[in-house]
Parts: sequence; structure tokens; C-alpha cells
Amino acid sequence: MSHFSRKMIKQVQVLQNFRKLFGNDDSIYILIKTDNFFTQENIHLVKQMVAELKEQVPYVKEVKYIGNVEYLEGTKENLLISKLIDNVPSTKEEIDGFKKKAIGESLYVDNYISKDGKLAGIVIDFEQYPNDVVDPRKKIPPAVYVN
Repeated sequence: MSHFSRKMIKQVQVLQNFRKLFGNDDSIYILIKTDNFFTQENIHLVKQMVAELKEQVPYVKEVKYIGNVEYLEGTKENLLISKLIDNVPSTKEEIDGFKKKAIGESLYVDNYISKDGKLAGIVIDFEQYPNDVVDPRKKIPPAVYVN
């Protein structure tokens, strides 16, 4: 066996181990264009869309958007980990606070939200596909499109 073949076999094994541990490496990125994402109505609509995607798209492991990403906040005593928001903000002050946190975190900007707040992203990650289903990826686009 050549060195190249051994190297390829090792890479395939690494990929197979990754898929066993983490599901698989398939993702879908949905981009939503608005005049301003940071309104109660738009946040609610995207949160609802995320819930529907979780329920209706097959093989979903996780659906993330700016509202449900992990938010880390340090205090003198602790490091607090929570969702960026638990409930849709209902007041201007709550929306402004959500926007400040979202835009203020470089990990979120241009991944889940644009700096100007006009584009929002939804990321769908998938579990490992069942071995007994022929081409399971074909079931995903129609379910996403319906939403």
C-alpha cells in the first residue's frame, strides 16, 4: 500500500469517528433579509420559524439563530452561560438590550446577525443519518422549503 493510500484511509477513519461523535458535518444556512431584525415582530417570526424547522425537518440535531445562541457573561464570582434571550423582548428597552448584546459579540456578527441588523442567519446542524435510509439528504430540502 502506498503512503498516499494510508493517508487517505486515516483521513476517512478520522471523518467516520467525527460523525460517530458529532452526528455529521452537514449544515444548512438560511439567510433572512429584513429592514430591521430587531423588532418584536421579526424576532418572534424567526423564533417561530426555528421551532418549526426543529419539528419538521428530518435528522435535525440543532437549529441556532441569534436568539438562542449561548451567551457568556462574566461576573466577579461566576461565568454565566445562558441563551442570548429566553423570551421575545416586548419593550423598546429589552429590544435595545438584546441588540446591544448581539451586535457587541464578534462571534455573532456576520454569523447570526449582520452589523446593521438587516440580515439574520439560521444554522441547521444534522445528526448522523440512518444507515437503512437510501440518500436521506433528499428528504431535507422539501421540509426546509415548506417553512
